[in-house]
Amino acid sequence: MPGADALQDQLVAVSGRWKDLMDRCKARSKFLEDVKDFHDTHDQLSAWLIAKDRMMSVLGPIASDPRLVHNQLQQVQVLREEFKAHEPQMQQLERLADSILEIAEPNSPDGRKVNDKVVAISAKWSDLLGRLEERKQNLDAASGTSRQFYANLGQLQDALQKISDDLEELAVEKVYPEEILKRLEDLQDQLESQRPLIAGLETVGEQLCAVLSDPSSKAEVAQKLSQVDKMHSQLQKKLDNRRAELENLLKDNREFEDQCGQLQEWLGDCGRLLVEALRVSADRDILRRQLQDNEPAYKDVMDREHEVIMMLDKGQELANQSSNKNDAKAFNKLLERIRGDWNKVRQETVSRHRRLQTCMELCRKYDSSQETLLPWLDQAEDKLARMQPVAFKKSDLDLQVKELQAFRNDISKHSAAFESSKSLGDSFLSACDIDKEGVKGELTITKQRWDQLNAAILERAQSLEDIAQRLAEFTELLRDSQHAMQRVEDRLASHDALGAAARDSKLLDRIRTLLDEAVLLEKGVDRVQHYATGLVADAGSHGSDASHIHDQADNLARRYYDLRAQLEDRCNTLETASEAVSQFNVNLFLKNIVIIS
Repeated sequence: MPGADALQDQLVAVSGRWKDLMDRCKARSKFLEDVKDFHDTHDQLSAWLIAKDRMMSVLGPIASDPRLVHNQLQQVQVLREEFKAHEPQMQQLERLADSILEIAEPNSPDGRKVNDKVVAISAKWSDLLGRLEERKQNLDAASGTSRQFYANLGQLQDALQKISDDLEELAVEKVYPEEILKRLEDLQDQLESQRPLIAGLETVGEQLCAVLSDPSSKAEVAQKLSQVDKMHSQLQKKLDNRRAELENLLKDNREFEDQCGQLQEWLGDCGRLLVEALRVSADRDILRRQLQDNEPAYKDVMDREHEVIMMLDKGQELANQSSNKNDAKAFNKLLERIRGDWNKVRQETVSRHRRLQTCMELCRKYDSSQETLLPWLDQAEDKLARMQPVAFKKSDLDLQVKELQAFRNDISKHSAAFESSKSLGDSFLSACDIDKEGVKGELTITKQRWDQLNAAILERAQSLEDIAQRLAEFTELLRDSQHAMQRVEDRLASHDALGAAARDSKLLDRIRTLLDEAVLLEKGVDRVQHYATGLVADAGSHGSDASHIHDQADNLARRYYDLRAQLEDRCNTLETASEAVSQFNVNLFLKNIVIIS
C-alpha cells in the first residue's frame, strides 16, 4: 500500500518518541522520588545526630568511680549500637546523593546544596563516632586504674576505720590508764603501718588522674586522697591527744595525791587550833587582841578557799575520768572526807570571825553611842545643877516653867539615844561570853544618871506646878481680900465725905454694919497670912526668896487693922454722940415730967 512504509516509519518514530518520553518521565519521577527520599533521610539523620550530639554532651566527664565508669562504658556501647543500626540509613543517603548528582550538575546550585548536606551529615556522623571511640578508649584506660584505686582506697579506709573503732572502744573500757596507754601504743603501730598503703594509693591516684581529662574527676580523686590523709591525720591527732590526756591524767593523779596529803595535813593543824571553844571578851582591849589573833587564821582559810574548791573540782573531774570503778569510788571517798573537813574548818573559822566582827562592831556602835550620850548627859546634869531655885514670883516662875519644858523636850529627844545606847550595850553583852562587868557597870551608871536626871526633872516640874498653883491661890485670896477691903474702905470714905453730918448718931447703924463686914474680912486676912507663911517656909526649903509674899500679907494685915481701927473709932464716936443724945432726951423728958407735975 502506497505510503504504508512512510506511515510505518512515522508510527515507529512516534512510538520511539513516546517510549523515550515515557522513559524520561519515569526517570524524572524516580529522580524526584530520590530527591524526596534524600531530603527525608537527611532530615531524619540530621535530627537523630543532633539528638545524639545533645545526649553525648550530657554524658558528663569520665568518672573516677569504677561503677560509674562501667555505666559510662555501657552508655557508649548503646550509642555505638545505635550508630550501627543507623548506618544503612547513612549509606542510603550517600547513594541517593550520588544518584541525584549523576543527573544534576555537581557544580549547579542544587548539586552543591545536596553535596553540602551530604558532607555535613558525613562530618557530623564521623565526629560523633570519633568522639564515641575516643570516650571508649579513655573509659577502657580508666576502668582498670579506677578499680585498683578504689580497691586500695576501700582497704585503707576499712583499716583506718577499724583503728578508729578500737580507739573509741578504749574510751568506754573500765581499765587502768597504764593498760590503755599500752593499747594506744599498739594502735599507733597499726596506724604507722598504713603509711605505705597511703603512699601506694597516692601513686595509683596520680596514674588515674593522668588518665582522666576532666578537672572535676581529677578533683574527686584528689578529694578522696585528701579525705584519707585527713582521716589518718585525725586518727594520729586523736591518738596523740588520748595519750597526752592519759599521761596528764596520771600526772594529775600523782599531783592531786600530793596536794591531798598537804591539804589534809593543813586541815588537821587548823582543826587542832579550833578545838578550844571561843569565849569572846567584852573587854575592849582583849576583844581587839582576839580579833587580831584570829585574823591571820581567817585570812589563811579564805585565801585557800579558791585553791581548795579548785582542787576538789579537779579531784571530782579525775574521779569522773577514772575508767576503774574502784579507783573512782576511792577518789570520791577521799574527796568527801576532805570536803567534810574543809567545810568544818571553814564554817568554824568564818563563825569565829563573824562573831568577833559582830562583837567588835557592836562595841564600836555602843562606844559611839556613849560618846554621844555621855557628854550630853554631863551637860544636862550641869544645866540642871545650874538652874535657879524655884521662884516665888509668877513672872519668874513662868520663865522657869518654859525653861524646864524646853529641857524636858531636849531630854525627850535624847531618850532614843539613851535607849539605843542601852540596847547596843545589851546586844554587845549578849554577844560576848566573858569580862562583862565593865560594860554592865557602865550601863548601870548611865541608867542611874538618866533615871536621876528624869526624877530630878519630874520633881522640879512637880515643885513648879505646886508652887504655881499655891501662888495662884495666894494671889486669888489676896486679891479677894483686897477687893473686899477696898469696898469697905470706899464706903468708909463715903461716910467721911459727909463732913459734920458723918457724926450724926443716926449713922451709927451704918458704921456698925461696916464694922461687922470688916470683922468678917479677918478670916480672909488670916488665910492670906497662913498661905504666906506656908509659901515663905517652902521658899526657905527651896533656897528661894519669898519676902515679897510676906510683905504683901503684912501690908494686907496692916491695912485691915488700920481699917478696923478707923471703923471702931467712928463707931465709938457715934456711940458717944448717941449716948449723949439719949441722955439729953432723958433729961429733957424728966424735966418735962417735972414741969407737968
